[in-house]
Amino acid sequence: MARQKGDNHLHKQLQQVDPICAERLHPHDEFRIIRALEVYHTTGKPISHWHAQPDPVAEYGFKLYGLSSVRPALYERINRRVDEMLAAGLLEEVKRLLEMGYHRELNSMQGLGYRHMLAYLDGDCDLACAVEKMKRDTRRYAKRQLTWFRKDTRICWFDYPPDVDAEAMAERLHDKLSEADPSPAG
Repeated sequence: MARQKGDNHLHKQLQQVDPICAERLHPHDEFRIIRALEVYHTTGKPISHWHAQPDPVAEYGFKLYGLSSVRPALYERINRRVDEMLAAGLLEEVKRLLEMGYHRELNSMQGLGYRHMLAYLDGDCDLACAVEKMKRDTRRYAKRQLTWFRKDTRICWFDYPPDVDAEAMAERLHDKLSEADPSPAG
């Protein structure tokens, strides 16, 4: 509908079902307008209704914790994880998905890793270049995630030292959190 009738048409539809959200969104913010319309048509309630609901973290007493790592260690973990994904068969998975009829334009095929393997399979770059771009793009994504999460003042951050593996870190957190909150749910 956006391609046929344009962004303004969608924005007018949003104004009819959710004037609060429509006021907030620019008429050319197609992605968010479509999302707001999807929420309305799926739930029967405008997205502004859902945004006005109490924060479940505050309402239910959840606690939010984050792990913070020095950037070189984080980037090394990311690079290692990409190598593990490739060793576990990422390229073969992408080939299989193509054989099953999944096409390159699907949102799911544009995700990290998938689009890089598609570029290799299309002959746009060699495998080493595709892997390096996948690592770079994953590092950039992690940086954006950290920027986003650092704005959330509800999160209690813990240092994740470079010399500690995930299992040992989980054990450390469990011990630390058990000390802080000795209740059975803690």
